[in-house]
Amino acid sequence: MTNFCVSPAYDDLGLPVSAAVLSNIIVDANAYLVDMPRLFGPLGSVFYKTLNIRNVSGLVGEVIKHSLAPHVSGYLPNPHPDGRPDLIDVSAVESQLYLKDLCFDPWCGKPIKKRLAPYHHGGMEIKCTVGNSPTAPVGQPRMHNVTSLSFWAHHQHACKLLACYFDFVPSVGGCPQVLAVFYQDIQKTDWTKVSIGNAKSKKTSNTRLKPEVIARLCLNVAIHEDSPAVIELLTKLRASRPKLAIP
Repeated sequence: MTNFCVSPAYDDLGLPVSAAVLSNIIVDANAYLVDMPRLFGPLGSVFYKTLNIRNVSGLVGEVIKHSLAPHVSGYLPNPHPDGRPDLIDVSAVESQLYLKDLCFDPWCGKPIKKRLAPYHHGGMEIKCTVGNSPTAPVGQPRMHNVTSLSFWAHHQHACKLLACYFDFVPSVGGCPQVLAVFYQDIQKTDWTKVSIGNAKSKKTSNTRLKPEVIARLCLNVAIHEDSPAVIELLTKLRASRPKLAIP
């Protein structure tokens, strides 16, 4: 089982779960990511290789979302598959009534996208990255070549961001494993200008966190794997951040 180190500043980050709970959640999520291919029998050995990096990042995020949700009081998984944020804040009575009365079709019970993307009362977004590095096949580790982190979205939006870094780990057959978790309040202005998709292609609109926001995020480590390689990467990311005023 992976051991995680907790940031000395963990309590200042404002996460809605304790460090011990978050560490256990990531350990459980990592175990599930290792077990998942076995569900496909003989094809399990190539399961992750059939996916691209974007697919893997989304899958890792979904596993973390559903692992985290039962442990975070006042948050629920967004009921719409395209909803945002991933975990909606229902801690206030007003939000609970909004969800119950306005977010589901009264005739068929299906979630209403325009009410849930975005959700009016906010919540927590979960995003995952394998980092920026020279292209390598899915299943091959990349950590030693990572130069920076990027987190992408389709829309500029404010949220509480749980940002996760993962890599493909040889000791578990090249399965993805979350190795570090960051947390930060993100504002709408923290995203780059949205690149509009082309109606004649499969390209959708996209935006990413600005470099100076990534720089702050790299300072807001919540937990990380207790290994020399991960500690070296985090040190490198902090040292290579832009020379900007970091509050």
